[in-house]
Amino acid sequence: MTDLKNQGRTDEAKGKLQETWGKVTGDEGDQAEGQSKQAKGNVKQGVGNVKDAVDNLTDNDDGA
Repeated sequence: MTDLKNQGRTDEAKGKLQETWGKVTGDEGDQAEGQSKQAKGNVKQGVGNVKDAVDNLTDNDDGA
């Protein structure tokens, strides 16, 4: 698993927490920022998945 995927999970968790805090306090700015962090985390995870897939393909390449 790549560091990028771990960073994505962390960003997503922070975003969920911030969004929830914004809902509790009624702060729409925190809600929006939390949603943005979650999206950023999802993108990082996706890029990490693609990177892992490419690495697996190149590792399994037998040169044929």
